[in-house]
Amino acid sequence: MNAALRRFALPLALMSAAGCPAQASVDAPASPSQPWVPVGAGAYTKAVPAEEPAVPSRDLTLGDLIDLALRDNPDTRSSWQVAVQAASTLNKATGAFLPQVSVGISFSKQYQKTDGALAAGSLSVPELQIVNSPGVFVSPSANLSWMLWDFGASKAGRDAAKAGLIAANFQHNRTLQGVVRQVQGAYFSYDSARGALAAADAAADLAAANLNQMLVKRRSGLAGLADEMQTRQSELSARLQREQARLGFEQAKAQLYELAGLPPSAHVTIAEQPAGTETQPALAAVDSLVRQALATRPDIAARYAKVAALESDLKRTQRSFLPTVAFQASANRLRGEQAYLTSSGVNNPSAVQQASVSRYTTAGHIDTVSGGIAINANLTSLFAYNQAMKSKRAELDAAKSELDQAILAAEHDVWMAVDACQSARTQYEEARELLEVSQKAYQASVQARDSGLQSSIELLQAQQALAQARYTLVDARSRMFTSAANLAFATGSTPMGSAPSGG
Repeated sequence: MNAALRRFALPLALMSAAGCPAQASVDAPASPSQPWVPVGAGAYTKAVPAEEPAVPSRDLTLGDLIDLALRDNPDTRSSWQVAVQAASTLNKATGAFLPQVSVGISFSKQYQKTDGALAAGSLSVPELQIVNSPGVFVSPSANLSWMLWDFGASKAGRDAAKAGLIAANFQHNRTLQGVVRQVQGAYFSYDSARGALAAADAAADLAAANLNQMLVKRRSGLAGLADEMQTRQSELSARLQREQARLGFEQAKAQLYELAGLPPSAHVTIAEQPAGTETQPALAAVDSLVRQALATRPDIAARYAKVAALESDLKRTQRSFLPTVAFQASANRLRGEQAYLTSSGVNNPSAVQQASVSRYTTAGHIDTVSGGIAINANLTSLFAYNQAMKSKRAELDAAKSELDQAILAAEHDVWMAVDACQSARTQYEEARELLEVSQKAYQASVQARDSGLQSSIELLQAQQALAQARYTLVDARSRMFTSAANLAFATGSTPMGSAPSGG
């Protein structure tokens, strides 16, 4: 073993004996827009580049909108900062296993002046001054303190900090899922409003075409005034619904832009939901989805981690009142220089003139080295210990109650989301059939009116039924997508920053 290795052999051995980990195994997410990857699940994510394009030049898909929303979202940035603070707390707790080293140096200068008289028997020289010249002192020092044993209080503190960081990381993941879910809901509402506007345009165009035909018949004497007025009424109603649909579309677009961080004046094109994404695989059993939710939802995992953190903190509080064993060492050198002024030669009372003054200087240093084992005991009163333990136990019990409530709420969320998803899928299939039947009914009414077998009033009723069927299908399609997103959020499978299926 060479000299360098021998130099570090003892510190490494002491660190191992003190239980100091080689490195922290948990860290905060890399950036506000990135999820946390649990330990053992792969490499940590990398930070988003500082310079990003404001808006992609192509049509924005649902995945693009999610990325824009996550980039500067205040909720994700806030949860990320909480995780970063928790990571700093863990690093600080890890520092308890390391030796505490301090160095210092002090400078001082002394100046002493003494007025007096030289005396020898009955003779004296009262005007003589005796002066000690200035002294300069330099004192460098170094101190080492290393905790060797504290009955696991430091380890419990680090375990609490680590669990707190894991809880913050999981909560950050849930925040990401929440933002993704908000953007999904806004996108599906926008897509529904766009479909409703298209349906309103089709209904208004159809109503306008029927009004033109009615006016031709009216001029030819084949229709009466009542038929014309009812047709005009239907056409005006269709135009009103189209304006309402336009307003709903603009409001849905504004909400989507706001969540994505786009200004209202942004000139972008939102891609439509791809065709064919309406058909989804069969739902798994509810019990299986509940187990999936309890195993994968980040908010449930965060509450488990919070309980673990409080349990470790309770253990740390218990053991903080026990004695500690530490190795302490110090080294100090006092180096100084001082000049002295003395008198001599006044031995003969009759020879005052023989008195003389001499000056000399002393310099040197004093080294002091000490080391040993220190045992410290906390003599805090039993009352303070009991109160601290009561507070920690109450906080832990509250966290356990919150965990139980969160598990129960998650189960209810899954059950309700499954019911809503199944119902929305059924309603969508029925809405498609309703539209097909309404289109056939309208074509039959047109033929019957042209053949004189039906009145214009019956045709208008078929026209309104067809328009309503279009609205119903658009709404059912939107609710089916929304219910699927709600189910993914309830089970904890909402993607975090990646484009969802169909987006």
